[in-house]
Amino acid sequence: MEIHVHANGQQLGPFPPAEVIEMARTGAIPADASVWHPDAPQWYPLSDFLAEQSARSTPAHSPVRPLTSSVLASDEPSANTYVLRGVGAGFATALIGGGLWIAVSLAAGIRIPYVGLLIGWLVGVATSKASREEAAPILPISAVVFTLLAHGFFIPYFLLSPWFWLSLAFACYNAWKASAN
Repeated sequence: MEIHVHANGQQLGPFPPAEVIEMARTGAIPADASVWHPDAPQWYPLSDFLAEQSARSTPAHSPVRPLTSSVLASDEPSANTYVLRGVGAGFATALIGGGLWIAVSLAAGIRIPYVGLLIGWLVGVATSKASREEAAPILPISAVVFTLLAHGFFIPYFLLSPWFWLSLAFACYNAWKASAN
């Protein structure tokens, strides 16, 4: 079946149905376009055609939304949203990890430097995963700052410790890996 499209005052086509669906999805044809094919008695709205095609390809019991002009816009969040998620996840990981580290250290009465290494690594991983590895220079910077925040209680003790600097390196590397992609 060949589909003719009427958009912006001109007639286009004929096209195969799959191509019309793809053009509508990408915005190559406007949502207010009309379509016609040999089985149709007259021109009708593109949204009706998309609904028909979706109904044909989707079983009646399927929970999938029909493809209409209202769902042609992408539901995918923007890159900035992922970067903000990455920064937020790094901050939350540093806050929770640092808080637990301080609580355990105070309860035990000893400083446990290896935990700082783990927290630095976790901050970098959380930043990277939550950002879906979007490229943004703020990611490694925030990972280092948040790792420093997690070490805040112990900074006077750790400034001379190699574990402190290693945990910063882990945080920076994991987040940098995300921003380099």
